[in-house]
Amino acid sequence: MATAESSRDGVAAASGTAWNPFRRNGPLIAPQPTVLAAIAFAGLAAAATTVALGLTSDELNHVAIRAFLNDWITLNFILAGLIAWWRLPDSRFGPLMIAAGFVNFLATLSWATADVPFTIGIALGMLPSSCMCSSRIRAAGCSEGSNARSS
Repeated sequence: MATAESSRDGVAAASGTAWNPFRRNGPLIAPQPTVLAAIAFAGLAAAATTVALGLTSDELNHVAIRAFLNDWITLNFILAGLIAWWRLPDSRFGPLMIAAGFVNFLATLSWATADVPFTIGIALGMLPSSCMCSSRIRAAGCSEGSNARSS
């Protein structure tokens, strides 16, 4: 019985290239303006939710500053991702930046007083920094490997 692994190896061996799960299968389609507007609206809702969570939390110090700075990071990543996705739809950099912005919002759920959102926020607490580092590495062109720059 053939498995997916053996079929991938066979295709890679036949084509002479190694199997890469991150390879593009074709050009990405440009996002529709309604999709971009919906994502922008969801980003604004995330920012408003962050402010509401900060105001209802009894354990936060300097709520206004923390909510402002968190919203600043969230909205900047989402807006930059929307612009990048709109301008360069073939690049996955825009959706990665949008994801980094929303992950930053999800980490602020640790400000909630309810159990489930608090647990989600704590579980995702370190994820925003890794998403932001990943987007910066991708922007620098380091994700293609060191051989791509030498040619």
